[in-house]
Amino acid sequence: MDPVLWKLGDKRAKSGDLKEKMAISGRLNKFSGTGEMAIIFLVPILAILGSFLVYFIIRETQRAEEAQLAELTEGARSFYELIAVARLWNAEHGGVYAKVTDTTQPNPYLNVPDRDITSTKGIHYTKVNPAYMTRQLGYFCRTAGHYVPAREPAPPQSGQYAEQP
Repeated sequence: MDPVLWKLGDKRAKSGDLKEKMAISGRLNKFSGTGEMAIIFLVPILAILGSFLVYFIIRETQRAEEAQLAELTEGARSFYELIAVARLWNAEHGGVYAKVTDTTQPNPYLNVPDRDITSTKGIHYTKVNPAYMTRQLGYFCRTAGHYVPAREPAPPQSGQYAEQP
């Protein structure tokens, strides 16, 4: 027995009457266009849903980039403020003394009488003013792979970037 006819509950179809089966299948053929109608309606709906999905993915990507940029900007601002505070601290103390090493040489632009001193143990120290300390911090950060932000970058002809790799 045809399962479609059995589902319809047509008792006459059970008897095997061919004419009746054809009449019932003719009624079923009237509904065969519903698949085509469903495709006609589903394609635009799926296209609209797909475009919304693409829009939301793009928008979420933009929001993530904006959040990352804001986080990086805040980190750079904090780093800059930390260096500014260290520079202020150095200035309030009139400079600080650091042990003379290969990386910390006397500042040739600092002309003060007590620029270089020697301890009772024979260790040589040099005065490090705020500007010299900031340059040394910047060089140290660059060699460690970090970048020191500046509110007003120095022009390339200043020679400040000569040390960068």
